Amino acid sequence: MANFTQLPSGNWRVQVRRKNRYVSETFRRHKDGEDWALDMERNIDRSGSPKPRAAVQAKTFGDIIDLHIEDMHEVGRPPRRSKAAVLEALKEALGTVKLPKLNRERLIEFGRQRAKEGAGPATLAIDFSFSRPGMLRFRAFMAKYYPEANRSESGPMIAFIAANALVEVLKRCGDDLTRDNVMKMVANLDLEIDGLIPGIRVKTTETDFYPVEQVQMMRFTGERWEAFGPILDGRDGTIVPSPN
Repeated sequence: MANFTQLPSGNWRVQVRRKNRYVSETFRRHKDGEDWALDMERNIDRSGSPKPRAAVQAKTFGDIIDLHIEDMHEVGRPPRRSKAAVLEALKEALGTVKLPKLNRERLIEFGRQRAKEGAGPATLAIDFSFSRPGMLRFRAFMAKYYPEANRSESGPMIAFIAANALVEVLKRCGDDLTRDNVMKMVANLDLEIDGLIPGIRVKTTETDFYPVEQVQMMRFTGERWEAFGPILDGRDGTIVPSPN
């Protein structure tokens, strides 16, 4: 049975939970939500999934949130009430933002708006901890494939980042997996990878194989570490604000 919730915007939030599967979407009209929910329930009954995972293409931040929630339900660890509420609020505020547009500036704008609404530092910290698509993918991956891991350790995150970089290199190589072609791709990287701070890029050249040479300063507030200031780039031997 689908659950319908009318949001402050007037739109309808539709959630389908069936056979340990979860999927949600937002609609302007209640009738559109009803039709969609019926379609999702039929898909789950037929194949065990609301839609084939191979066909899922995350284009917006809302898509990432839905995939994350679905993964958590799939492994029997659905988000608890507080996390579910944060994810719901994030999807309402940023769900339609396309992933390439969910950059540092857009998150700063979101933070300022939340502060105007009365959100304090602790609330903003919680919001931002769930607002990075890369971290949502990491949490979903760990919950599915390595749930017993201690996520406070750096090892799983480093492995996740390195594996994502390797996947990108292999995709660029195509069917030519010779050493020469692999090295060519490795020496010409310029991309953001899930798990890194938004704005920090993996960059290599034929004369510079250090993949990450950007940092962001952090300070301890007495309770947690908080990032501040611009992304700094040290590729020329000095730390300067990054052009990214």
